[in-house]
Amino acid sequence: CGGIYNDSGVAALTNCTIRSNTAERHGGGIYNYGMLTLTNSTVSENTARYGGGVYSEAGDLTLTDCAVSGNSVTGEFCYGGGIYNKSGIAALTNCAVSGNTANGNGDYYNSGGGIYNSGSSAELILTNSTVSGNTAGGKYGIGGGICNSDGTSALYNTVIARNTASYNGNDVYSSSGFISAYNTLSSFTRWDKSSHCLAYDPSLPLFADASNGDYVLAENSQAIDKGNNEYIAGYDTDLAGNLRIVNGIVDLGAYEYGSLPPAEQLASPTILTGNHGAYVSAGANRHQIRWNGFENVSGYELQYSADGNPWTTVSASDPFAVVSGLTYGQNVKYRVRALGDGVSYTDSDWSADKVFKVCPMDINNDGDISGGDRALLVSSWLSEEGEEEYLSAADIDGDGNVSGGDRAFLSSNWLMDPEEEGLQYPAPLAAEVIFAEFASADLAVDLDMF
Repeated sequence: CGGIYNDSGVAALTNCTIRSNTAERHGGGIYNYGMLTLTNSTVSENTARYGGGVYSEAGDLTLTDCAVSGNSVTGEFCYGGGIYNKSGIAALTNCAVSGNTANGNGDYYNSGGGIYNSGSSAELILTNSTVSGNTAGGKYGIGGGICNSDGTSALYNTVIARNTASYNGNDVYSSSGFISAYNTLSSFTRWDKSSHCLAYDPSLPLFADASNGDYVLAENSQAIDKGNNEYIAGYDTDLAGNLRIVNGIVDLGAYEYGSLPPAEQLASPTILTGNHGAYVSAGANRHQIRWNGFENVSGYELQYSADGNPWTTVSASDPFAVVSGLTYGQNVKYRVRALGDGVSYTDSDWSADKVFKVCPMDINNDGDISGGDRALLVSSWLSEEGEEEYLSAADIDGDGNVSGGDRAFLSSNWLMDPEEEGLQYPAPLAAEVIFAEFASADLAVDLDMF
């Protein structure tokens, strides 16, 4: 072997590249004599006499989302430019086998430019894969794409087209073996068993640029929407990592036409407002909840639950929202999530919950009702909603202006800790007394109140 030798073991390779290795006889890239699984990997430009890319004997070979390309076998009686499966099971899903060659010396058979399947117990299974651009050359090249010697091959939603053989079977050569195909496109039509197969028509579009090794489907490709969804069950993406099914019907081959990358889930926001369990306010019985914003969002959903009641949802386009209509003394639980566009981005998970208490008099949220709150109220005194000086947190009674009612509620609880039992809101009696005494609403007189 040239690159990797798996002798009766279990091996799994993911996100790997096996390239430019050479073996004198078996397995230029990989020799498998056990159980080998390749996922999202590339086997390319390896050379041997049998199995230029992979040689698997009496073992289990599983390839998913893999490219086997540009490998070759040379010498006398060379087999399997890309893959040689001998007396074992080889299963390929969402794979491309392309640009491989079997091109030996002299008057010998060179079999299976892409894949050679041989042995009475050999079983080859291809699902939504593409075998194209492979060559069986020399004087007696047979099976440019696949040579099924005396094994069993089953093809599902697969494209085997535009391969070449110098002697027989450009796309497929099957001698004493059994080969079946279902929803498969190929110039080969002499299947031992088949259903809903299509004959390749060179006058119709197929690949985007096969001459340059691009086997993505072309616009109006004859392979679009010709598959059976049942054969690809459990696989959500194609070889490129894009969504597998577009327009409701799977395409043939390793690539799905017009497919986009799977949607990415947005990150969960974090609520930035206050500390868990703290009093926060934005006017009378209101909370303003802020969270960190993200790009690529279509909006946000804030949910709140007061004292264990069911969640109520508030929609927001910016990373904040005001929740009103709360009741003083409640514990209000909040959570937020970012909303995706449903195509490129999906909704985030909900953020961690945060609980805030309702106490609108603690304007600066420092845990008591005292000088800082007074200063904020006075700084916006007699301002109205919409004016530059208006401070919503100082609008304790929520009537749209900062004036006597707000002063009354603040003064009735002056120097009170929000945790104290004596804290009250609202305080109508105190308000009535203050309004009667300070009806002028003169700022200098009002300050004397504190």
